[in-house]
Amino acid sequence: MYVLSTAILTSITKISVPSDPRDAIFIRNGSTMITSVEGTNRLAFYNVTSPRLYALTSKLSALNTPFTFYRVNNALLYAATITVNTPIYIQ
Repeated sequence: MYVLSTAILTSITKISVPSDPRDAIFIRNGSTMITSVEGTNRLAFYNVTSPRLYALTSKLSALNTPFTFYRVNNALLYAATITVNTPIYIQ
């Protein structure tokens, strides 16, 4: 996954993400990035210390293939799956 600068219109870093990332959101004022990883049925959590530094902190197994997210607030996340019409709720 690449981080692009909109100021200079170029890639500034590449984040090592497990296979098939589908979506990414930021919580906690941009200090945590969460990606859905279709290839491993996991949610990957990254600590963001700068626009160029992303450290994988944990992975959470999903019951179904995670596809996209909606951030409700810093404590609640809605994750939808690609394979079934049942939402995954994370708190």
